[in-house]
Amino acid sequence: MKDIIPYLNYKNMKRGVDYIGVGAGAIIFNNEGKVFISQRGPGARNESGKWDFPGGGVEFGERCEDAVVREIKEEFEAARIRFIMAHQIEYLPKKYFNLTISISTLHEMTRKQISNYIKQINRLTNGYFYNKQWIRSYAKDNSYIREDEYPIPKNWRTIYQRPHPIQRLFFEALYET
Repeated sequence: MKDIIPYLNYKNMKRGVDYIGVGAGAIIFNNEGKVFISQRGPGARNESGKWDFPGGGVEFGERCEDAVVREIKEEFEAARIRFIMAHQIEYLPKKYFNLTISISTLHEMTRKQISNYIKQINRLTNGYFYNKQWIRSYAKDNSYIREDEYPIPKNWRTIYQRPHPIQRLFFEALYET
């Protein structure tokens, strides 16, 4: 539409004044049927602090599909804390995080998945990786994995690795990636 109507100064047009305001949103489910919602920030025009599906206004000349993708990206990037499933991390850009935290997650994976997860953490993290896992746990590929068997890259510097002070069946470690 921007190509069809080049004489309009659409960048200065106001939604609801110069054109009808249209919104676009998404309801996102994972493969387990869990739904993604985000909390509206303190600077939101309305409903500050409320939980909602991602979405927002469609810009003049923008397709609704493009607006949804833009809004999800904006809301994800504006978040101070992000919860990401292991199968989603491959889609994120390189060195995206300064700190990555993994708590009691690796025992739910096979050894191959654990190896890929650590590889992705190395690709994504430009700073630190905090890891809290079972000292010894049963991996999904029918074998036990111990604290010293996690495939931590050799180029990571261990800041500390110790038994968890409260949960004695866990260890915690902080690495500089």
